[in-house]
Amino acid sequence: MNTITANVKNINIGASRKDAKNKILFALLSSAILFILLNNVSPFGDSSQFKMHQITFGVLAIFTVLTTRIIIPHIIILSFFVCIIFTSIISFFFYPIDDQFVNLLYCAAALIIFTSSAASLGKEKTLKACQLAFSVGTIAVIIKNVVIWDQIYSLLVLGYRAFVYGLISGGPNQEGSWLALGAAFFWKKKGFWPYLFTTLAINIVYTSRGGLIIFMIFMTLHILTSKDVSKFVIGALISLLISVFFTYLYIVDHTTGISLLDRIIGRALNTHDMGTVGRIKLSQGALEALLRNPFGYGASNGVWIINILTGHNFIEGNVHNIYLQFFLDGGVQSLFLYMMVFCYFISRNFKTRFRDPFLIFVLMYLIVGFFRFRGYDIMAFSVMGMSEAIRLLQKRENFAKSRGSARHANYISRRGLQRARESSLGSGPIDLR
Repeated sequence: MNTITANVKNINIGASRKDAKNKILFALLSSAILFILLNNVSPFGDSSQFKMHQITFGVLAIFTVLTTRIIIPHIIILSFFVCIIFTSIISFFFYPIDDQFVNLLYCAAALIIFTSSAASLGKEKTLKACQLAFSVGTIAVIIKNVVIWDQIYSLLVLGYRAFVYGLISGGPNQEGSWLALGAAFFWKKKGFWPYLFTTLAINIVYTSRGGLIIFMIFMTLHILTSKDVSKFVIGALISLLISVFFTYLYIVDHTTGISLLDRIIGRALNTHDMGTVGRIKLSQGALEALLRNPFGYGASNGVWIINILTGHNFIEGNVHNIYLQFFLDGGVQSLFLYMMVFCYFISRNFKTRFRDPFLIFVLMYLIVGFFRFRGYDIMAFSVMGMSEAIRLLQKRENFAKSRGSARHANYISRRGLQRARESSLGSGPIDLR
């Protein structure tokens, strides 16, 4: 009796420890995601290179290594990292070392740590952590915009030339685009439409083309994958909501004199826009650099080479196209492997019928990555890691089910054979001829 009581106590202690570990892991995962999103936040002031996401990720990494099993993601993703890191190391014998090489290593570490931590925490809690982080991040950006309303107003009046402080580095366009991507974590949930339209409003104020394109892709994908309600009804509802927003733009135009609608359409169609002109010149310089060396210049050395070849002084550290960026930095070999990563996640979306929120996030990132983002995006590889954890958990669950079914079938088979033998022995001698 005492042994049984001791065993029960041990089980309760083990369960309480596991529950406490999961609560700590949830808090650390949520905070790490939040500050990787708000990657411009620093506890030591805006000018400091030491950011809050480095602290929160470091704590998460230490806790994950000490308390969970390290899980390695798919070989395709790892092969890409091995290739571009090796290419960068070789290129440093010929070209300067860029600080983005450290960021590349950061992305690789984030991939493994988030794979391991999410596998330990489970799909539902990991998803809640992402929802919490992006909700808090969006609220923080809204509050920030209210506080710096004078800068927002200058952006509305002056457009591209105005300075706007961002909690997410890269300017208003990047900030709006990353927030819009967060709608993936609410995919097919009640909070999807409120979150999506909240980020749409932010992107309209920012006149962010990327954010508006993300919004339209989300709507299209939601209509194409909807089964519960008539697609016509959903289309009509979305059309109504769009009409309300364009009415809002019209009212703003005629009451304040600030034409947001003209600004958005003009930036999308005007090839003389400063941002558009800069990207065209960057792309032209990138093509020239690739013709000279198709095997890569090392992590983020691409823009440095473009500046030398074109005579321009681009202040950007990237070419605003993740595929072209990896082509420049890692060469044709790294681009080939990254395209395999692209195909891998696209195929997984089709297998899951576009139901997995983590895969939807990665899908949206890969699509918008043709004209937005930097390539060395810690958030993107973090979500890829979480997606890999969910895949491995599902694989483990399916294996356990199949093994359980096999054991059950084996038991039934042995039990049936035993009954047949008993029946045969009871009915008289058995003819073995």
